[in-house]
Amino acid sequence: MLYLSRQYLGVYIKAPYWSPTEENKNNAWSQNFSNGNQSKANKSNKCAVRAVQSF
Repeated sequence: MLYLSRQYLGVYIKAPYWSPTEENKNNAWSQNFSNGNQSKANKSNKCAVRAVQSF
């Protein structure tokens, strides 16, 4: 949803952001803002985060 609403975000980086969805104890999902791809990433990787509010 955050990627789909990116035109309302103002400034954001075109790089992977962490998703709150975990795959397992070592991996979580990330959303790439450069190309729209979603992928699993090791939790030791550096990805951006963005605080959001439910609406």
